[in-house]
Amino acid sequence: MSVTDDTPRTIDNEFGKFPRYMTLVPDVFAFSFEEAMQVIRRFKNNADLTQAFMTLLQTIAQADMPQEQKDELMQLIAEEQEVISYAVISRTCVVPI
Repeated sequence: MSVTDDTPRTIDNEFGKFPRYMTLVPDVFAFSFEEAMQVIRRFKNNADLTQAFMTLLQTIAQADMPQEQKDELMQLIAEEQEVISYAVISRTCVVPI
């Protein structure tokens, strides 16, 4: 799929506004336990996951795409890292009753 200058960058429908590149994902809401297990086997601890995020950020920074898209992707990754950090902290701070 190629996006030309006259093509809108977003899709606006009853579900809200989404970036046009989301149409490249066949079913963004699908879930597979097998795929989840592959991820679990690959990232055994938080350090592995953090390293993968850093590699992803470097790849995005060097990618040939508009700066606006880079910024959006990097912001999403930063937010995901915050969620993971919060989950790790909250798991270690739980006190049994």
